[in-house]
Amino acid sequence: MALSGALGGNGFVASFVAGVCFAPAVRRLPGSAVEMTDDLVALMTLALWFLFGQIVNNAFWGGFEASVILYALLAVTLVRMLPVLLVLTGTGLRPADKLFLVGWAREA
Repeated sequence: MALSGALGGNGFVASFVAGVCFAPAVRRLPGSAVEMTDDLVALMTLALWFLFGQIVNNAFWGGFEASVILYALLAVTLVRMLPVLLVLTGTGLRPADKLFLVGWAREA
């Protein structure tokens, strides 16, 4: 990915290509190597969330303001859901299908 950035390429495409090339090699690795990788990823994920928690704690040491909490709630609900519903207008999908797609869009 760093090489693609240095060459002016797209990091997302580079990551995809790396995954496609890496997948066959994983099948030949012993199970213990794959388990170790999974454990390392879990540990790094926990460390990332720990650091994120520390950053949030430091940023809001004086306390949360109501406007920040309201903005956060709107950002993860209406601000992300309404554009998806608007795009799906006129597609002929049932309301249940639209809400299903909105649910998936909210998780992205």
